Amino acid sequence: TDTTGLKTIAWQHKGVFLGTDRQPYRSSRTHRSDFNLTRELTIYQILDASLLSGKELRFSISVRSLIQEGKAELIVVTENQNVISKEIEFDENKEWSYEELRADIEENSGILIAGLKVQGDTDLYIDKLKLEYRKGLSDWTTYPLKNPELAFEAPEVLESWEINRLGIFEYRSTDHTEPLNKSFRIISKPKLFSQTPSVGETAVQQINETLWSEVPLALYGTDEFTLPQSLSTNEDIKQIELNKITLDDESLRLANIIIAWNVFQHFYPYFDVVDVDWDKVLETALLRALKDQTANEFLKTLQWMVAQLQDGHGVVTCQEATQLFKPPIRVDELEGEFLVTASQVDEITVGDIVKSIDGISARQELNNRLELVSGSPQLRGYRALNMFAAGYKENQAIFELEKVSGKTETVRVSRTSTANLFSSMLEFDYSAIEMIDDDIYLINLRKITRTDFEEHLGKLSSAKGIIFDYRNGSNSSFSLFDLVPHLTDKEVQSPNWYIPELIYPDRRNIKFDYSTWNISPKLPHIKGEKVIINSPGVVSSGETLMSIIDHYELATLIGNSTAGTNGNTNYIDLPGSCRIMWTGMKVLKHDDSQLHLKGYKPAYFIKRSIKAVRDNRDEYLEKAIEVIIGNAN
Repeated sequence: TDTTGLKTIAWQHKGVFLGTDRQPYRSSRTHRSDFNLTRELTIYQILDASLLSGKELRFSISVRSLIQEGKAELIVVTENQNVISKEIEFDENKEWSYEELRADIEENSGILIAGLKVQGDTDLYIDKLKLEYRKGLSDWTTYPLKNPELAFEAPEVLESWEINRLGIFEYRSTDHTEPLNKSFRIISKPKLFSQTPSVGETAVQQINETLWSEVPLALYGTDEFTLPQSLSTNEDIKQIELNKITLDDESLRLANIIIAWNVFQHFYPYFDVVDVDWDKVLETALLRALKDQTANEFLKTLQWMVAQLQDGHGVVTCQEATQLFKPPIRVDELEGEFLVTASQVDEITVGDIVKSIDGISARQELNNRLELVSGSPQLRGYRALNMFAAGYKENQAIFELEKVSGKTETVRVSRTSTANLFSSMLEFDYSAIEMIDDDIYLINLRKITRTDFEEHLGKLSSAKGIIFDYRNGSNSSFSLFDLVPHLTDKEVQSPNWYIPELIYPDRRNIKFDYSTWNISPKLPHIKGEKVIINSPGVVSSGETLMSIIDHYELATLIGNSTAGTNGNTNYIDLPGSCRIMWTGMKVLKHDDSQLHLKGYKPAYFIKRSIKAVRDNRDEYLEKAIEVIIGNAN
């Protein structure tokens, strides 16, 4: 009856934090900043890099902090995310102080950002924000910052400034004492977002015909405990030594299923577009786990369960399970047959048709793999074929083949290549960059580096056409993020990111934190025809770029549909040795239509033929050339 001095304690989840630091996902209680809650606010403005390249910058500010524990710094971010910063030293007497950051900007600098970054507990006044520049030792010239007074164009919206934040901040213009009459105030809050449950709200759930549960969603408490205080010490739980329990233990297998199922039940963001009876999945997964005897068997049960979510990021690993290997070949399904499209063994030739593996038909082998792969239909097919004929290394694979000659042969091949969901052997391994037709260039994104690209950028910008081969991913030192600025003459925007904000179970009354980001153009502009060859293996960050390219029509897409999977991944580290990767946020296309499962369809879909493979023809490349020269059907 007396709540004096008590706080309301309730959980908030932005996505969900499960013990592995996966920005931007966070979980926290409303009455305090939990150990895993990072509160960070960045207010920044994109600058005119052409005006400031090769100059010295002086970025200055007046500050007054009422809380000494927080941190604030002036930042300048140059191309390639090179951050120059100066931490602001707060006056111990909470009076106004002056800080400045100086930075030398390289010649021909690309994107350039200046702003203020605030972290932790904050109650900060700022004013007199000023940016100046000079060449050598000449006089300082004031840079025309937009809205240097930090005035609002709408509540919570600063005119001409971008705001990124993690956690809850209030920021507003406020009257203040002399010498600065009006300043901008930033206050951090311990909450992740504004929505919270109230004391008295409960979650009521029917468990079966006669049993119900009711769980409070908010309680009164202090910094040390909630009310009423528990008399239990959980000594039995504390004595469980998880590091000594293996997946041979039935209890551990059942616990893994229950934990993983619940994470998805409450936090998976795509049940609105995935058709699955998730309650039935729980029943089936528990029954399978009861029958399993080994880590290898249980890994398949977890993979099966995650496959029902149709999440292209849904990948399961268990350290106790045995590593799988496969013969060094690649197989694709063409014209209803399973054709060898690449081979590093003498017994199997490109163009051979696989009829069976270890006595199992090739069709059944693919179906068995499909059952354990999560994602869209196109991604599941791609990854299942990457695992085709996988098994234990000590066992040779027995292939029944229809040879190119038409004869039937049975061959044994050792499994020497690590079986990998994400990639397989290359069929065509082109150079990083080469001219393949009259003024038409092919760029192999798997090989090209940023240095290669920049060295050839002059001739690429005026070429008749460029083909970007994305079938095998991109080099770690080059991505389409390096390419897109040269494909556009105006600023372009990313797709739409929606991080779930949850306070209720079973995904009830979800709100979303919405955000996008921008890419600015960069010279020289590539003027010729652009074609990108895609495959279902283009996933996640690759689809971020495809979204931009597709929406703004920056290039023609050919090949196959992309994976239909995007958004920051999250992880479930289960007791024992298993880990599940999954998608923790919702991503939509630029027009807010569904991306998940659908991906980006090509303007020209390539349906390969057995004859072309046997003739060593690259039908994707042939079609790309046709598109550029203008005679593609």
